[in-house]
Amino acid sequence: MMRHEARRIAFSLIFSSFYLEDEFVSSVDDQIELFYSIFGNRKDKETQLGFVLPFSEQRNNKSQIQKYVKHLVAGVIAERKMLDEKIENAGANWSLIRIGRIERAILRMAIFEFTHPEEDGVILPIEIVIDEAVELAKIYGGEESPKFVNGVLDAIYQKNMSEVVLEDKDKKNPGGCA
Repeated sequence: MMRHEARRIAFSLIFSSFYLEDEFVSSVDDQIELFYSIFGNRKDKETQLGFVLPFSEQRNNKSQIQKYVKHLVAGVIAERKMLDEKIENAGANWSLIRIGRIERAILRMAIFEFTHPEEDGVILPIEIVIDEAVELAKIYGGEESPKFVNGVLDAIYQKNMSEVVLEDKDKKNPGGCA
């Protein structure tokens, strides 16, 4: 539940970064605090954006949630060019400009999540990351968004896995001979 809420919060902040650009980059911590000051003070009520922040859970897990939100948001902003390249290279001639901002924010976050472990080295199973991204697309995207997000993430994952397998083969057989 903690990571699920953290992803929803991170998604909203990443999406808002499209509109704040340079102002946002310089103040990730401030943006997270602002989010909590607006949405985190409501007791057991659903916020305007659909976030349910139970008061007891907020108090107990706030620092863990904020830490994970910061990991995702700061990471996506720092690695945006690399993430965008992965999206564009996923196939089917997807131009970043033609992908909606909601889908772009979801894709960036999911790709970052399955390519960058947390400080403690935890790498989440790709299935969980993709499932969470598809759920965000169902909530915030259009009718075709979940299928699109799933397809792009699967293509990126398959491509990354084939690159890892090739790297492993090169390490085992550096001369290229069998």
